[in-house]
Amino acid sequence: MGRPTTMFRCIDPSSESSIHAFDLPADEWNELVLKNRKARHLRTPCCFSRVDLKRSRHGTQFFAHKRGSSSCTTAPEKEEHRHLKKMAVDAARANGWDAETEVAGTTPEGEQWIADVLATKGGHQVAVEIQWSGQADNETFRRQEKYTKSGVRGLWLLRRSGFPVTHDVPAARIGGTLEEGFIALLENQQLPMPEFLDAAFSQRFHFGIPNNIEATISIHGAYMDCWHPSCNERTRVLTRIDVDVGCEDFPFSVSELGEHPDLIRLVLDQLPKNLGLGQIKPRYSRTEQRSYWSNGCRLCDRLFGEFYLSDVWHEQNQLHAFPIRISKEWQNAIYDSGKYTKIWGVYPSAGSAKFPPSG
Repeated sequence: MGRPTTMFRCIDPSSESSIHAFDLPADEWNELVLKNRKARHLRTPCCFSRVDLKRSRHGTQFFAHKRGSSSCTTAPEKEEHRHLKKMAVDAARANGWDAETEVAGTTPEGEQWIADVLATKGGHQVAVEIQWSGQADNETFRRQEKYTKSGVRGLWLLRRSGFPVTHDVPAARIGGTLEEGFIALLENQQLPMPEFLDAAFSQRFHFGIPNNIEATISIHGAYMDCWHPSCNERTRVLTRIDVDVGCEDFPFSVSELGEHPDLIRLVLDQLPKNLGLGQIKPRYSRTEQRSYWSNGCRLCDRLFGEFYLSDVWHEQNQLHAFPIRISKEWQNAIYDSGKYTKIWGVYPSAGSAKFPPSG
């Protein structure tokens, strides 16, 4: 046998119970070390072999196969792997989940799996898998399918970059180091790993923009002179309408948001009356040969084309902001705009498309 396999959990056959190394204070751990040396009663969960109780150079308590006691093929774990497993257990328990490490199970077809961490709450189960070494995408999908067949939601922490972002494989890349602290790297976010795991187990980790989440509408504007020689009136125009959701910012022009009339009316109803704006409404453009929502001169009501608004973008400033909750209509506007591809992300409050599912 090579280097002994290490783990956080062992079995006490006399009480038919699991013991987690990180649950024991130092004095209880030392007592268990002495007891196991005499009784040799503790066993591994993977192959029921005898164990030794050890501490890493970082002071982490863990169990290891006793040398020569087993031919178990389970791969040895790095200190980083053990540390991340404990972080997952801590986050799950802090959010009211029961959590254990190195938990085995089978699919209805009899395929076996072992979860690094298995968390249970009510009728829901989540398996957290820490993949420190490289793993092919098809192997990740294959292992995830086992959890799906077993009614378990999988969550992957992967050291490598470039893995696919899909609804069926919730995942984050592992950044940072054990010494300086691990961080979770998402498509458009990075945050300390404990915060990410807390978000996952408190239902703030979502695929796509969640419904009913808090957001802010920020409205920007600038001044333009009417293009018609007979008028030349100076008018304030709306240049951009931003939807700020969590870490995401989705900018709309007046014409883009005008594709959703109920939403642009909602925005216009919130505007203060003293901004010096022209009327914002649908107008016919001879150039584009279509009608669309647009800014207009406050004196002559002539259309200000979207193309010419770019001339004053460098002069724009925020005119007003107000809170909203993301509705189905706002979701559709963002998705239809082509400004956003669905990805996994952490948001400040729970919505309807959360991880893990609520029902």
